[in-house]
Amino acid sequence: RSTAQISHDLGIKLRTVQRTIQTFNEIGEVRRPKQTRGGRRRILIGELREFILDVVEDRPYTYLDELRDAIQDRFRVKVSLATVWRTLKRLGLTLKRLSVFAAQQVEGQQRAFRYVIGREGLDMLVFADETSIDMRATYRLYGWA
Repeated sequence: RSTAQISHDLGIKLRTVQRTIQTFNEIGEVRRPKQTRGGRRRILIGELREFILDVVEDRPYTYLDELRDAIQDRFRVKVSLATVWRTLKRLGLTLKRLSVFAAQQVEGQQRAFRYVIGREGLDMLVFADETSIDMRATYRLYGWA
């Protein structure tokens, strides 16, 4: 069959049929393999990626700019916030809402604090009124996981 007849029967342009046949004759496939993506090489690889994973594991509530600054301080590599964000995404990390646990859950720490503070004299203690402080504002609501 001619290319014109194939084009007519399939309802596609003649040039598409010609290119498909040409590709098949050249490589034995009707579609060319996908080209590898070009662009700039990734900066955050190897040890840098491990560092990011360690920071996020220790402190999942770390902000992007804090993570970027930690990378710059440790490795002397200047990276953008977008680079940090994309690296976190490539590592499979997403932002999740953090759950805040009640102070009662850290009973051991409370006991240790009472022991230490109990040795101080009452004249050494100062108390502040916290009625106007919203402690929820001090918690970070989202973290990487």
